[in-house]
Amino acid sequence: AAHIVTAQNDPLRDQGEQFAHLLRSAGVPATARRYPGMFHGFFNLPDDIPLAEQANTDVHIILRAALNESGSTQRKEPS
Repeated sequence: AAHIVTAQNDPLRDQGEQFAHLLRSAGVPATARRYPGMFHGFFNLPDDIPLAEQANTDVHIILRAALNESGSTQRKEPS
């Protein structure tokens, strides 16, 4: 699974969103979220930009859910 974070004012935004589309087309579970008004590298500034803090929180939630889902499918039932 993949989660792609893009920023509205990032010159690489379209490539990131296209990558998510290609992953989904190949059968890979992928999500993408564009953050309005943000610029390349905003994700690294959660202490200074509230939307960057939200982006980090969003990624943590998605990652935690993916890890929990992955772990639950790999656990064996007690005998």
